[in-house]
Amino acid sequence: KEYRNTEWRFGINYPGEPTSEDIEWTSEDDLPIPARKFTVTRGNSTFSVIAADYRDARLTTMLGSEAHAAANYRQLGEVTYDAYMQIDRVPGLQIQLTKLDGRRLFVAIHIHDGFLYVAEAEVPPRAPPPAQFQQSLHFLDENGIRLRYLPTGQRLLSTEHLDVDLEHIPDRALYVEDGFVTPEQYEVLLQHVNE
Repeated sequence: KEYRNTEWRFGINYPGEPTSEDIEWTSEDDLPIPARKFTVTRGNSTFSVIAADYRDARLTTMLGSEAHAAANYRQLGEVTYDAYMQIDRVPGLQIQLTKLDGRRLFVAIHIHDGFLYVAEAEVPPRAPPPAQFQQSLHFLDENGIRLRYLPTGQRLLSTEHLDVDLEHIPDRALYVEDGFVTPEQYEVLLQHVNE
């Protein structure tokens, strides 16, 4: 099931409706950071997203949050995979590890727009990797519209519900999958999302 949370600006595919709770999250310099954890348990597997709001923290604290979270996860077991990854061209880290009890933990860590996101799935020793869960993480703008980016960093919008006139591209436009969209057309897109 696709879950979307506009307040915390992310979406992901869960195997059910998540419960949520405020959690204690501290930065590398031991400052408390507002955070919420969204969890679904299915059988012996647990699927969670932690969203931590670093928008009021110092820039260096926010930028170091990804490395700090990764260092903490690496201590939980034997690391079997640790590499750069990206989702919709938002850079991040992917870590896989085996805990002492044999359970496997799959973690994706990303920073986007002042938020730190940690998608973690813990599964029994012989369970298939929860790749769909990790790879379905995506980021939303303040209106709940999914964000994607071009290699240049320019925002990419979906035109699934939008009639775009490609012959008249305005000066102020956002790039979309098959052309450009005006701010007025973006408002039309918002109406479709909110219906």
